[in-house]
Order: sequence, then structure tokens, then C-alpha cells
Amino acid sequence: MKCVLQKTSLTFFLFYFPILIFAQSADTISLEGLTEGSKEYFYNYQLLIEAVDPLEVNKDSIIDDYLEKAEQHMPSKLAFGYLNKAFLLEEQSKYTDALLNYQKAKDRYQLNEDYRQVAKTLYYMAISSSYATKDYKKSIPYLEESIEICKEHGFDGVMSTDYYIMGYCYRGLYEEENTADHKQKDSTSQNYLTQAIYNFDEALKLAETKNDQSQIDHILSQKVNIYLYQENYAAARDLATQLLQADSFKGKNGTLHLLHIVLGKAYFGLQQYELAYNQIDSAEQVLPAEQSSMNDLLHVYDTKYTFALELKNYKTALDYYTKSEAIKDSLWSNEKKIAYEKLTVEYETLQKEQENLALTKEKQLLSTINKWISAIAVLFLLSLLLLSYFYYKNRQQQRLILAQKNELEQLDELKMRFFTNVAHELRTPLTLITAPLKMLLKSQTLDDYTLITLQSITNNSKDLLVLVDEILDLSRFNNHQLSIDKQSYHFLTIINSLGYKFDLEAQQREIDYSINYALPYDLYLIVDKNKISKIVSNLLTNAFKFSKSGDSIELLVQEHQKFILVIVTDTGLGIHPDDLPHIFKRFYQSTQSNMPLSGGLGIGLALSNELAHLMNGELSVQSEYGKGSTFTFKFPQEIGNSTNALKDDIKEQSISGILPSTTTFLETSHTILIVEDNIQLQSLVQELLPSSFTFLFANNGKEALQILNKSTHIDLIISDIMMPDMDGFQLLDHIKNSDAWKWIPIIMLTARTSIEDKIKALTVGVDDYISKPFEPEELKARVINLLQNSQQKKNQLGVSEDKLIDVTIPNLEAADYTWLKEVEKVCFKNIHDSTFNMNHLAQKLAISERHLRRKIKQITGITAGNYIKEIRLEKARQLIENRVLTTLAEVSYEVGFNTPSYFAKLYEKRFGKNPVDLLK
Repeated sequence: MKCVLQKTSLTFFLFYFPILIFAQSADTISLEGLTEGSKEYFYNYQLLIEAVDPLEVNKDSIIDDYLEKAEQHMPSKLAFGYLNKAFLLEEQSKYTDALLNYQKAKDRYQLNEDYRQVAKTLYYMAISSSYATKDYKKSIPYLEESIEICKEHGFDGVMSTDYYIMGYCYRGLYEEENTADHKQKDSTSQNYLTQAIYNFDEALKLAETKNDQSQIDHILSQKVNIYLYQENYAAARDLATQLLQADSFKGKNGTLHLLHIVLGKAYFGLQQYELAYNQIDSAEQVLPAEQSSMNDLLHVYDTKYTFALELKNYKTALDYYTKSEAIKDSLWSNEKKIAYEKLTVEYETLQKEQENLALTKEKQLLSTINKWISAIAVLFLLSLLLLSYFYYKNRQQQRLILAQKNELEQLDELKMRFFTNVAHELRTPLTLITAPLKMLLKSQTLDDYTLITLQSITNNSKDLLVLVDEILDLSRFNNHQLSIDKQSYHFLTIINSLGYKFDLEAQQREIDYSINYALPYDLYLIVDKNKISKIVSNLLTNAFKFSKSGDSIELLVQEHQKFILVIVTDTGLGIHPDDLPHIFKRFYQSTQSNMPLSGGLGIGLALSNELAHLMNGELSVQSEYGKGSTFTFKFPQEIGNSTNALKDDIKEQSISGILPSTTTFLETSHTILIVEDNIQLQSLVQELLPSSFTFLFANNGKEALQILNKSTHIDLIISDIMMPDMDGFQLLDHIKNSDAWKWIPIIMLTARTSIEDKIKALTVGVDDYISKPFEPEELKARVINLLQNSQQKKNQLGVSEDKLIDVTIPNLEAADYTWLKEVEKVCFKNIHDSTFNMNHLAQKLAISERHLRRKIKQITGITAGNYIKEIRLEKARQLIENRVLTTLAEVSYEVGFNTPSYFAKLYEKRFGKNPVDLLK
């Protein structure tokens, strides 16, 4: 009997105590005592983590840079950086490394004698162990240390939660040792329950001092369950009886139903079977009569079935088993029957009403038809005239409305096109700003002030690029090019990483900022993390923009009817009633004359609203002018798990790692033709490449063709797309249709970043494609890789550079060309097969492998193995450029690479850019 009671314990009755995360402002960065240069650095670090688009920023490098600067200028602020690092590592599911950084933060806080933060950090460490990794034994020492500190310094609020989590950990340890397959009754197992009770009692004492009845009820509900585990049925009976009589539970039939079942099980354990059955009957009686209570009734019958089976009353057990199964079968059929009956009644009622109305009208018509036939005829004619008039006026008004609508849509489209073109044009000056800055930042001779100033300029240029990309996101949304990329994530980690970055601004501006996470701490959700991050960041940024010192801002995350709600509430300026209906419209600016100038283009909220709809969610707002606003982001809950949670298995690789390992190649003279209508960008590209190279310049495609006609040979061409007289596509077409020039490698360097532009360039035959603004090292890497590949072909063919055009490759025989196309067709058909090699290819072509290798090298100038690898990489680039697939693993497997990390290295070496970045 005891075995059955434990097996059927009310696991669903475990109320998760709402443990609030302590204020995320783990550290207040005071600028007092810093030099002007150091102040500038810390201030701009905060601006960066608030304003930079999460899709673009490298958070690892930002925090590492912060730690380095804090070590130099303000060691007391290192704890802030370590805590951020720990949160980021938890977000990446690197829990061991996260604990190491929590430890560093705790040591620093201890050194600063900030004992409240020491206690909080120990609490974070316990939460990370108990909820993320289920290592309850590791959590307990952290909580014990935190409790000792709280006792010494009087931090009752922290200590109350510590005791509750401690009780939760001991209960978890007991459940680990008493699973359905492995039950123990030794002293250690029972001691876990004793410790759980003790800690819940300590938490209860602190809750009672605060008179927090909700907290008290949750703790007592936990204790009831522990008493059942201990088989202390008398204590369980007394406590359950007490809770049933408490005012706080009255009227809560769902909760009362559960308490009656607990009390029934306690009586059953005491072998007071009649009382046990009475309590289960009471549980059934408090259930409402609606169909919605059928599942609870099913639980009641299952409990009675268990009791009868334990008492070997098989007839009664069979009776309740039959009732239970009948409820399961009838749930769906009852719903269907009720809906059918409702529709039938409504239909019959409507039909009778229509019949009665028809009869009444018919009688009235028959009684008056002779007297009023003339009047009806006249009225009919007048009605026709009036209807014709109103129809004509209505058509005129509809035409006017339609014309105005079309005009507004054209104006909006024109405005969107203007902003998109401006965004494209801004990429060239951004390139001229960011590329020299990155070169200067690598200098080892800069003083601290200059370094911080240059970093500030770099950060603000990134902010400008974020705004440019936000405009382009709206354009992509119009063209249906934005898609959802959902993965399983630990949702608390996402919220922490978003909310924590606003703490410093809240402290500096004296704003009461809090985060209330009312979901289970171990909840994993399948979401598009980047789009959720963009929406929540926009809402928080908007709240801080319109709040002042003394105001409050709350970020609340909770569940409602299988939806997740992210709610941002502020007590700031609020929204004027005239502006409220329009705030989600693109480019909208307030028309109120007394409104402060807040800046912005009216893009952030519009983009957030459209992203919410893209995720089958919605974004809504409630506001009272002068008192504040509440924005609610609602999206469907899709449960994930830690097993399938996204983990970064591809580490960042420096671009310098893909440059040639020898300096001999860099010292070799090569002739580069730069086709660009911006003189400054011409000079910048020349400055970024090795000084041993020879450079020729053209302002447009026509000048480039003139240079090609005069020059003996050119090793590589770097060309823009948007140019006067002859654009880059026209120039590319001329080059690829020329026997003399079509073998020259070409890189498109342009601000045009759309998929259509890239596909067009790749179709015509461009060798590489780099978007502005670009990384200086990336440009250098791609140029040198293309030159190396070209040089390798020359060496394999055994010809000099000035005679390269005379080799057999440009003059392929028609048969060789047809044969090579057949080889490519076979390779593409089997490209997803990682085991496909030269032996398989030879068998499919019905020739010997030796002859196949010799012929491929003779025609292409590269080895057969490299030829297949080149086909795989080119196919991968097409998949990435066209957004056919959205994850690195999918692309890797699709083109025949079993190891995504190895594929990423090959791709970056070939094309100069990490595929992970391209897939974002």
C-alpha cells in the first residue's frame, strides 16, 4: 500500500514558488575617480551593449575587451564584467565555464566587501547548478555560504529564497534516489526529506515575518508533499486540513480539489479508508459541472481505482477503470455532440423565426395590396432613384478613397525606396570610416585617450550600420525575404542577457528598473532568438528613451493560455491619445507641438510589430499620457528541451588565419585593376593590399575596358556595381565573353547586398562578392586567395604569366567541354553523398580512375580531388547566397561534409568569410 501511495504521489501538485531574480544590476559602475579617457571607455561600453543590434555584435569580444580595460583602469569593476561573462556562457550552455566566471565575480565582490553581491552571486551559482545541470549536491554548498553571509549582514530577502531553493534541492536529491525503477529507504534518503522540511520551515519563518500569505501557502503546499514522501500521513493530514480551512484557498476549486486528494491519500496511508474515500468524493464534489472539469474528474477516478486495487477490491477497481476509460473516450465525442446540438438549436430557431416573419409579412401584404398598390409602385420608383443616386455617390467616394490609398501606398513605397537607396549609399562612406579605424586600432603606439576615442568612433559607426540594416530589414520584409530560424533555447538566459544590459543606464539615470521572470527557470522554448532579441531590445530602448529620473521600468515575462507574454511597463511620459493609433506605422512622428524632440525615424516599433506578426505573435500597447505605457509582446509557446538546445560548435576564427602562411607570395608583384567611381575608396583598397602590388584605376566600366585593351596582363579585377556610363554588371559581361580576359579573377566590391544582385553576379561569372562596409583583413584574404588559386593553375600548366591565354584551357575542344559538363552533372547529382569519390565517379562515367584523374587535370588545371571539393564549395555558396538552407549543419551535410566545423574552415579559406556569419 505504501508503495502505491508513493508511486501515485501528486507530482502535479508541486507549486513552483515564484523566485524573483534579484535585481540584475549586479554592479553599479561609478565613474568617480576615473580619468577622462577611462570614463569615456566605460560610458561607450554601456552605449554599445544597449544600442548595437544583437545580430551584429560579438558579445564575447565586447565583454573580454571590457575586462581587459577594467583590469588596467578600474580593477574594482571587474566583477561586473565577470558576471556578464557568466550570463553569456550560460546562454551558450557552457555551464562549467559560467561557474568559473561566477566564482571570479564572487571573489572580486568579496575583495570589494560588497557582501550583498557576494550572496547574490552564490545564489546565481546555485541556480545554475540546480536548474540548468540538475547538480543539486553542487548547489547546496553555495546556498549554505550565501545563508551564512545573509545571517551575518541581515539580508533577509536573499536568505528567504536561499532556504526555499535549499529545500527544493534536497527534495530533488530524494527524488533522484527514489525513482520508479530505483527506490531506497536508507537513512541518507530519509535525511534528504528531513533537510527539505527544515529548509522549508526556515523559509516559512521569513515569509511569515513579511506576512506574505501567497508565499506561505506555496511553502506549506511543498511540505504536504514531503510528508507524503516520508509516509508521515498524520502530518500530511493535519497540514492539508489546515490549508483547506485557510481563507486564501476559499473559492479556488481547482486547488481545493487537489488538497482533498492529498488529504484522501493521507487518510489512506493511515488506513482510514472510509475517510479517504470521503475526501476523494469531496474532491469530486467541488469540481465545477462544466466540461472543462472532465480531466480533473478523470484524476479522481484514477485515484479511486488505485485505492481499490491496493485493497484488492477488484470489482470496484474495474468499475472505476471503466469510468476512467469512458471519460477519455467521451471527452472528444462530448465536445463534438455539444457543438452539434448547439448548431442544431440555433439553426431550428433561426428557421422558425424566418418562417414566422415570412408568414406575418405575407398576411400584411395580402391585406393591404389592393389599397396601396399605386403607392408602392411610386415608392418603388422613388427608391430606385434614391438607390441609384446613393450608388453613384458611393462609387465616386470609393474611387476617391482608392485613389488616395494608391497615392499613399506609392508615397510609402517611394519613401521606402528612398531610405533603402540611402542605406545602400551610406555603406560606402561607412567603409571609408570603419576600415581605416580598424587599421589604426591595431597600432601598438596609441595612447589610452586616442585608443578610447577611436573605439568610440567605431562603436558609433556600428550604431549607424545597425540603423542602416534596420531599414534594409523593412525592405526585405516588403519583398518577403525575411524568414524564421527557430531553435531550442534556455529562455531565462535570453531574457537575462537582454535585460541585464540596461542596468547601468538605469543606475546612472536613477530609474527603478526590475525584471520579473514568472516562468519555470528550466524552461526551454523553440524560438527565433535573434528576432525576439530585436523586439525586446527595441521595447526596452523605447521605455528608457521616454523615462526620466525617478520613473520605474519593469520587464515582466509570464505565461498565459499557451502563449508567452513579454511585457515592458514604464511610468514615463506616455503616448498622446492622438498618436497612439499610429505608433506602429512606419516613419510615424508625433504631431504634438509640446512633445520633446526624441529623434528616431519611426522604424524600430514598426519593424518590431512586423517581426511579431512574422512569428505568429502580436505587439500591443496601452498608454495613459503623462503616466506611462505598457507594451506587450505575445507569441505562441513551443516547448523545447536542453538536449536539442542550440550550442555553438564553431568557434570564431580570426581572418588572419586564412592569409597565406609565407611572405614570399605577398612580396610578389601582381597587377590589380580597381574599378570604382569613388576616388577615396580607390586609395583605401590600394592601402589595404600589399605595397608590392601594382595598381591600375578606372572610374567606370568603359575606362576599365580601355585599360584592359592596353595592358599586357592583369592578375585580378576589383569592381563596384553602381557606376556611371557602364556599371559593374555590364563590365563583367564584357570580360566573361572575351577569350583574352575571361580567365581574370573578379571580385565585386559593392554596397548592393540583396540576394538578387548576388545571384545575378554569380550567374554572369564573378569569382567573389564582398559587401560594404567590409573587414580590411577579409578583403586582403580574398584577394590573396584568388591570386594563389590563379597562380596554382599557372604552375600546374607550366606556362608563364604572359602566355597564360595561349594554353589549352581557353580553347577547349567542344567534345572536352561537353564531357566536362557531364562530369559536373554527375558530381552535382551525388554532392550530398560524403563517400562519393573519384572511384565512384569513374564507375559512373565508365572509364578508369587513372584516366579520369589525368583528363580532369589536363582540362581544368587542378587535381581531381580538388575539382570535386571545388564543386562542393561552389554548391555550398549557392545554397548560402540564395538562403535555401539556414543552418551551418544543413549546408554542410547537403554538400557532403560530415563535420560542419571542417566545412566552415574550408569555406572560409576558399571565400574569405565564415559561413556562420553569412547564415545569420
